[in-house]
Amino acid sequence: MKKRYLVLAIVLATILILPKYISTQVSSNIDQYITQLNNLNGYSAEVVELNEGWFSSNGLVKVKFALASLGQGDDSPWSESEPEVLLEFVSHHGPVIFTDGVDIGLINWDVVYAGDVLRSKLEWPEETNFYELSINSGLFGAADLEDRIVPFTVNDQSTNQNVVFSGYEGEGKQSSDEFSYEGKIETFQFTSDEGKFEVGDVYLSMTSEGEFIAAMNGEMFDSSALLTMDKLEILTANGTQQSIDLNKLSFEVDTNIDEKEELVNISQKMTVENVSAMNYDVSDFKLNIETNRISLVFLKAYQEFAKSLSKLNENEMKQQSMVFFQQNLLSLLKSQPQINISDFSATLPEGKFVAYSNNQLIGIDALPTTPEDPKFWLEHTVSDTKLELDKGVANLFFSRYMISQLQLNPQTAGMSPEEIELIAAQQVPNMIEGLKAQGFITEEDDKLKMHFSLKDGAAMLNGNAIPLPY
Repeated sequence: MKKRYLVLAIVLATILILPKYISTQVSSNIDQYITQLNNLNGYSAEVVELNEGWFSSNGLVKVKFALASLGQGDDSPWSESEPEVLLEFVSHHGPVIFTDGVDIGLINWDVVYAGDVLRSKLEWPEETNFYELSINSGLFGAADLEDRIVPFTVNDQSTNQNVVFSGYEGEGKQSSDEFSYEGKIETFQFTSDEGKFEVGDVYLSMTSEGEFIAAMNGEMFDSSALLTMDKLEILTANGTQQSIDLNKLSFEVDTNIDEKEELVNISQKMTVENVSAMNYDVSDFKLNIETNRISLVFLKAYQEFAKSLSKLNENEMKQQSMVFFQQNLLSLLKSQPQINISDFSATLPEGKFVAYSNNQLIGIDALPTTPEDPKFWLEHTVSDTKLELDKGVANLFFSRYMISQLQLNPQTAGMSPEEIELIAAQQVPNMIEGLKAQGFITEEDDKLKMHFSLKDGAAMLNGNAIPLPY
């Protein structure tokens, strides 16, 4: 019986005493977050009020940001060039947390931005915060977060501009060795006398090794990110109506860190199921770019260098950039970097085109005496590029090129667009035959092809050696 009471006493003591210990860590946790925020370009933050309690604490954090550094124009809701916002926060201390119910955890954070200054232009329900963030930290290091931006509208009668925003919702998880996050927007619509812009069903997600705070501090981890958009519509109404409709866009980025070799590999993939612009349809668009073997030493040096750029004027930035690359470019080149376009393709009404291009710098142990020397760079470049066009697509591309040249010719200044298009259509077949005769392109199975390679300072075009400019 005594043992039972002893265990009960220990549990009660833990429940009563541990929250006070946790409350003493609140200040240091906030300081850590603020340090990370202050390291980001354009932001600064400080605690202006902190009330520490036994079971909960609360306070205010002032965040100041430079609109110029963040690319914001004069039409922002703030009149100041460096506005301030106040974030209210409440922390609830574990191990037993009493909020809406009873929960078990280490500490729960609730952060809100009321956003009253934004109400001069945006409309949303009263007594509702513009932004809310909740972070629930477990007893063993894991954490869950949820954040949201309130749905809002804009109805500016003076400019006849209207905005409808469905709101934003996101959620994430932090484990001992991985962070994940996903968010979504159902719709954002902007309309005015000049036209319309609308996006629908936007979804983003990311996963990353390591901790989110470490990533904010510039550490690089294996990670992946995905952005998808079901709909993008742009309609301009100036004079003649022109529209762009895009369906099923996907953009994916994967980053792989090779700690042993101190290299970074980045893969970017973009696909669009269908896009229609000015009554012209393109489908199955793909663009895959791989940036491989990038020196981790170079990237870390550039991260440190970039932190100082916001404090420099344009001339100082140019001068310091030249100094940085003189001191660090060799580490990048020694890693034998690659830039590969592994897939560039699409289907047009006239047919399909497919292309790839693999490129790498190799064998560079010292910078050239003359950086502009083409011989140095060509002798250290390995390249393999291939392009294949359905003949209808080739006719389209060459026709557009010919039209652009004819429009610059003074002799065609008085011709109508239809007359210029007719002349271009007549000249394109001769242009294609001329390029074939010179060996620039080949024709096979009603397709035009081009294959270029460069290795050991020797270039080949469609199997034939070609001279280089040195």
